[in-house]
Order: sequence, then structure tokens, then C-alpha cells
Amino acid sequence: MNEITFREFDKSVRDYEITLAIRNAAYPDSPETMASYKHGDKTRSPERYFHRVLMEQDGEVIAYGGMFERWWDKVENTYMWFFCCKPEQDYQALATQFYDMVLERIGRERGQIDIMYHDSREDRRAQVAFVEAHGYVLDNRYPRSELDLTTFDFAPYAGLAKRTDELGICITTVAELAKSDPQYQRKIYDLEWIFEQDEPTEGEWVQEPFDEFVKGRFEHPEYQPESWFVAVDQAGNYAGMTALYRDKFFPEKMHTGWTGVDRPYRKKGLATAMKIKAFEYAHGKGIERIETDNHETNHMYQINLKFGFKPLPAYVDYKKVMHA
Repeated sequence: MNEITFREFDKSVRDYEITLAIRNAAYPDSPETMASYKHGDKTRSPERYFHRVLMEQDGEVIAYGGMFERWWDKVENTYMWFFCCKPEQDYQALATQFYDMVLERIGRERGQIDIMYHDSREDRRAQVAFVEAHGYVLDNRYPRSELDLTTFDFAPYAGLAKRTDELGICITTVAELAKSDPQYQRKIYDLEWIFEQDEPTEGEWVQEPFDEFVKGRFEHPEYQPESWFVAVDQAGNYAGMTALYRDKFFPEKMHTGWTGVDRPYRKKGLATAMKIKAFEYAHGKGIERIETDNHETNHMYQINLKFGFKPLPAYVDYKKVMHA
């Protein structure tokens, strides 16, 4: 066998097809569509430091990965790296070579590295073993969970509509708001920013520019406004939201996006009311399962467990301080 070489991802049809095939073979229970994959590249600001790199041996792409700067929190010299190889390959051996390349390249192109991050899932044992062996420590944990809609009992929640009426709240969809509220995108942008600031971060959160937010959410190929629910008060303020989107590979399944409530409306049962509205929609469409994930300190995780969501292996963020 010849030595392994590295080359930059060139955005050709071939490179997209090869890397997506490797990713989906490595993670068969959470595949990505080509449309979603390309959309991320299309909407990413060219000003951000991001590189995707392929590993080749004997003319064959055997793995790929990359590195990028964490733009969303105000901590200098902080980067993330990712790596994926074909299931039959030796993960530890290839990841070692790739990681060495990542550190050398960032150091050469950007200078000092203070903190490195790597995210994974706790049941992806080879990845977890690799980062732990290289001095990374668990930084954040996001438990996944799944609800069986085929056995869910809606009866205990029959009075929720009356409760939201008493609060002066109407739960509608983004599809409807797009027809009636010219500022719906900006209001959702502002609402999501409130939720983001409640999440743990290394430094201070940086809000995504509005134009990038619009491209990322409302121009995404899997945008589903009919299953994105927003709670609106009598003054037209957006009090909360929850979103569902259908799994493109498993048609009996939907995933939950952001679910949150603005601070003045919390602890009034609004999150529960929005979730039930979403469950009713999904049930009516023949959906059997809903999957979600939350930071383990997020109150929404406990709400989901009370609904009957069953825990699944969590997403995990690992961190290594390179320079104190």
C-alpha cells in the first residue's frame, strides 16, 4: 500500500458523492441528504475559516474530515475538528494521521490554538476513545430521546387549548404567519436568539447575522413551515415555538428542532401546549416516532421525559485546552 495523502475537498459532484457515502455508511441511523449537505456549504460565509479535507490511498478516498473556527462564541483561537472514515477502515490509525494534519495546518495558517473541540455521540466508541486518549474531556452532553406516538395518550392534555386561550395565546404555524406577518422571519430570529443565550457556552454567544439565519432556516431544502409552531400573544409578540421536520430516510419519523418559551411566558404550561400541538399534527400525518435532543441541564429535557420520551445515546462535546 502507498502512503496516505491529503487533498482539499473540491466541491465536485464526485467529492460530494464520495464523502456523503462515507458519512452515511459510518452513521447509518442518522444519514444526511445531499441537498442538506450542499446547502451547508452554499450558505456558509466565505469569511469563516473552514476546510474539508480528503484522505486518499492508492487513488481511493478512504476518509475525510475538516476543521473550522467556532464563530458563535467570543473565545479567540478556538477551533473544532471532525473526521469520518469507511466502517471497514482502522479508525484509530487514520484519525491519528488526520488529527496531526489538522493541528499542523491550523497552526501554520492561523497561529496559536488555545482550545480544540470535537463532537460525537456517546455510543460511537472509537471516536470517544480517540479523543479521550488525546486528552479531551467531556464538556457538554445533549441526551437524545424518542417518543412512541403510536401509544401516546392525548387524553390528559385535553384542556390545554382552554389554558392558552386564557393566557391570550394563539398557537399557529410559520406557514400561516408567512401570510399574515411581514416580520415573521425577524421575530423568529429574535426569539431563537433568546433561546441560544440560555445554552451553555465557552465565552459569550455571538448572534448569527440575520441574512445567514434566513438562508439557513427559511431557504433550507428541508424547511417545513407547516410543522413549525409559534405561540403568538394578543399584541403579536412571539412567545415561544417548537418545530418538527420529517426524516427523509425514515418516513415514519420526525425530529424536533428548537423548542423554547420567551422569559415572560415561562412556567405557564406554554411549552407543553406547543408540544402537544406538534404531536397532534405528527399523529395526524401517520408519524410513529419523534426524536429530539436537549442539553442535559435544559428544563425541556425533563418535560420530554414526562411526556414519555425514552433516552437514547447522547450527543457529546469534547474539549481540550491546548494553551492555558
